[in-house]
Amino acid sequence: MSEAKPVVEHGASIDNDNNRGRRPTYDWHTACSSIWGMLLRSELIPEVQADVEKALITLLAKGDKEPSVSTVRPYAKIIFQEYSKA
Repeated sequence: MSEAKPVVEHGASIDNDNNRGRRPTYDWHTACSSIWGMLLRSELIPEVQADVEKALITLLAKGDKEPSVSTVRPYAKIIFQEYSKA
């Protein structure tokens, strides 16, 4: 008898058995978590959304390659909006 896998929203299992398609270029989950950590530790005190964008670009840069501002903007927007509510 096989052991049932835990199920999360919309029936997707926690283990990703579907390794199809292109791998993500950037680890957005880790980068956004790192930004929140920096905000909580007061290592990053953004005055404008562009400050969050720059921090994300710095975190995600790999050698000569880095995401464009237009790529990080949606993530930075959400983070900055939530941060600004405080």
